[in-house]
Amino acid sequence: PYYFPGARPGVAELKTAHPLKLMHFNLFGKVNHHTESVEAAIREEQPDLLDLVEYTDDWRQKLEESGALRNYPYRVAGQNHIALYSKVPLRNARLVYAALGAKVANQANIIAQFTLNQKPVTILVAHPASPILPSHLTWLQESFRTWEAARGKLGQNLVVVGDLNTSPWSV
Repeated sequence: PYYFPGARPGVAELKTAHPLKLMHFNLFGKVNHHTESVEAAIREEQPDLLDLVEYTDDWRQKLEESGALRNYPYRVAGQNHIALYSKVPLRNARLVYAALGAKVANQANIIAQFTLNQKPVTILVAHPASPILPSHLTWLQESFRTWEAARGKLGQNLVVVGDLNTSPWSV
């Protein structure tokens, strides 16, 4: 309602015989140390796809040691920032850098494909810069422009997930 006051935006539904459960966490990695809560949520919900942002080596180690990620054989991760864990096979899983024109760890995004009910689906996991400084706002806007320009290449069925650091007045 904040983005589309008075109107319900149309959302294309991918009709599925088997629903897909997706879970997103911004772990606030260097400050948040409540790994037990995250482990419990993953075990309880058992999502098919799990994306994590602000994902540090400490978080990875603790979640691996706890066994919470045991059921996710398909994985792609950026160094100290972003990860996607999946129970369903991923194809063409890769890190992309939407902003800055350089490989800056906290500007990495993940793009991967999977099949759902015999239909190809692309997932984009993102965590663009929070617009707290003018340079960060520029990075955020550049990320959105890059995704918009790439939209046609990402397929008909696209899922965008993550901490997008947006509000109606920020982009």
